[in-house]
Amino acid sequence: MELIVDADHRGTPELAWRTSRRFAACPEMMWGAPRRVVVLSPHPDDEMLAAGGTMRRLSRAGSELAIIAITDGEASHPRSPTVSRTELAIRRADERRRALALLGVTADVFRLGVPDGGVALATGLAERLIPLVRGADWCLAPWELDGHPDHNATGIVAAIACGATGVRLVRYPVWAWHWATPDGDDLPWPRAHRVELGGDDVIAKHAAIAAYRTQLAPLSHAAGDEAILPPHVVAHFHRPFEVVFV
Repeated sequence: MELIVDADHRGTPELAWRTSRRFAACPEMMWGAPRRVVVLSPHPDDEMLAAGGTMRRLSRAGSELAIIAITDGEASHPRSPTVSRTELAIRRADERRRALALLGVTADVFRLGVPDGGVALATGLAERLIPLVRGADWCLAPWELDGHPDHNATGIVAAIACGATGVRLVRYPVWAWHWATPDGDDLPWPRAHRVELGGDDVIAKHAAIAAYRTQLAPLSHAAGDEAILPPHVVAHFHRPFEVVFV
């Protein structure tokens, strides 16, 4: 499956997901009272899109949060004539800080600096993750079949690190909402759970997502500076609930 997102590849519309009965059949995710939760993010914004509401709920319940930033997202605009990769990495890190503030969440952020687009080629990544996830009650990581190579690879090394430490692993989808269909068997529905969000959670998450300006709006009018996340993709993350696979 090749992940393509452009005007000619709009993917599954959010309305199709919103009207699916399969969401209603998903049981509620029961977190218990975790002391520490680690969230693995392949790129700045992935954790907010898929699990921003979850992080807010856990934080407000007293959980200590840590975000492990696998890459800095410096390759989101590889043909940009106006912004270098170094500058883009700085901007995206700043966007994450603003997003967490708008979400109302305090989290330790560990930036590993793996090259954006090269997570699958990174050597020793699981070994680097083990001390960072050890002692956590839960680890949230991308679904290993999400569709983006960096997401898939992050999901695989997360499973290795959690297996080595005994930390319970929960997977979140991001790009699967674009290419999968609600009536198909692309997603592991028997493992799907809902995380219900309150009205304040939804409002805060919307504001936090909007902080990622480098992804939501063009960097400039020049070719190569186009927005990465079009509105029809972002719509998947404006739901009053989130979905995780357990």
